[in-house]
Amino acid sequence: MLKWKAGLSAGAVAVALSGCVSMPFMGGRYVMEDEIRTLFAGKTVYARNVRTDTQSVSYYTDDGQVRQLRNGRKRMGIWYVDPKGRMCLQMDDALKASCRVVAMGDDGVVKKYRRSKKRWLLSVVYERFEPGNTKKL
Repeated sequence: MLKWKAGLSAGAVAVALSGCVSMPFMGGRYVMEDEIRTLFAGKTVYARNVRTDTQSVSYYTDDGQVRQLRNGRKRMGIWYVDPKGRMCLQMDDALKASCRVVAMGDDGVVKKYRRSKKRWLLSVVYERFEPGNTKKL
């Protein structure tokens, strides 16, 4: 698992995430709505799905569009933060949006969790954030 890597320094991340609420049951902090936008908007993001071990690279635009390369296939969709503060993605092949809690682990790794049968399950690990559309997605 890779730690935070990006054009943002550790100090900038600490400032950006200073409004987070503790979530000791997951060993980290919730990332709030404005911090989610700071982390993702205008960034190329490398991620890994924990269940399938699928790697993806996505570009999140400032206006809520997302372009992704996963398994050699380009996908498009939208991203937003819902009223519950969860990050939502709806890709072109999905019937509805998938909304998940975003967390900053005590280890500095950004993760996405889903709730299943009253338990929190790790679903995505964000491995790297790069400013701009570095992969020309």
